[in-house]
Amino acid sequence: MTTPSHRHSTEGFTLIELVVAILLATIFLGSILSLSMTVTQLSISGSQRNVADLQAYANLREFANGAPATWYTSCPGTPPFTQTLLNTNDPVEKLPPNVTQRVVATAPYGCAAPNYVIKVTSTVTYGPQNRSVTHAVYTAK
Repeated sequence: MTTPSHRHSTEGFTLIELVVAILLATIFLGSILSLSMTVTQLSISGSQRNVADLQAYANLREFANGAPATWYTSCPGTPPFTQTLLNTNDPVEKLPPNVTQRVVATAPYGCAAPNYVIKVTSTVTYGPQNRSVTHAVYTAK
């Protein structure tokens, strides 16, 4: 009686090797996709922050531009005296909705001196997470 011969081939991949290779490739591709999405989101966020930064600075320079602050008229009562110079919800190109632009002038030490100090603060708030950029400068009346 002869025993059947079993032939084993050493060529090719086993099913387990194939499954492990597919699993590793899937994990690798998923990681690359996740990384790509994160980098894209960070790029968009940085771009939006840059636009908001430029807008806040432009708003600030509209009032604090080296010229005397003739637009500042608030000095009743006791310091600090605050005056809102700009408060708008107008959209800004390349920023997500819910944009608020606000410029506030404050005389923190009062208005007694002839050239008293005024702090001008410009803030742009944007997007659903209410991100904001603020610029401030001191000027004289």
